Amino acid sequence: MVSPEIKQTLFGLKRPGERVGDVIERIIMDRKRDEFIEYLDKRAREAQYVPIESDPEMAHMIRNPGSP
Repeated sequence: MVSPEIKQTLFGLKRPGERVGDVIERIIMDRKRDEFIEYLDKRAREAQYVPIESDPEMAHMIRNPGSP
């Protein structure tokens, strides 16, 4: 059961051919995506980065592209 206002909002969000359940599923998936992006942004802000060249293997690959 939902309030008439929520029901009207859900019907307003429907795309052609969608059921109300599809709208709810889309909203949930959008929310999960947004939360994941927020998590990644937070991790990126808090991370401590080091230059990739500080890794000996990567430094070798950069200096000698195409060599094993």
